[in-house]
Amino acid sequence: MDSPKSPAARNASFSYIVISRDEETPIESRAEAVALAKSLTATADISVTVEREDGRERMQFRQGSLVDFVYEIRTGRPNRDGDDRPSNNRGDGEGRSRNDSNNNDDDDGDDDASARN
Repeated sequence: MDSPKSPAARNASFSYIVISRDEETPIESRAEAVALAKSLTATADISVTVEREDGRERMQFRQGSLVDFVYEIRTGRPNRDGDDRPSNNRGDGEGRSRNDSNNNDDDDGDDDASARN
């Protein structure tokens, strides 16, 4: 009977992009991308991002260590760019500016414009 694939085996078909302030470097494996990001940040005061080619996995490295990890599990809803990568919007496709609600400047729930009258 076949055993389920390990997380490493499931990621084996994806390539990664190592993004530093100077360049973007495509890397074939996750382990190589992580090793490069760690080495780039170990001696320099920079931040390096490792992103899976489909955008579902992102890692941020500083001072040779992982400082942020994001793995998007939602799929199928297009983002603002029109592709199927995960987005940070609320699902309605519209952002809401601070001035869209009751002219409230300090977020305490009252209408500051009418309070001045």
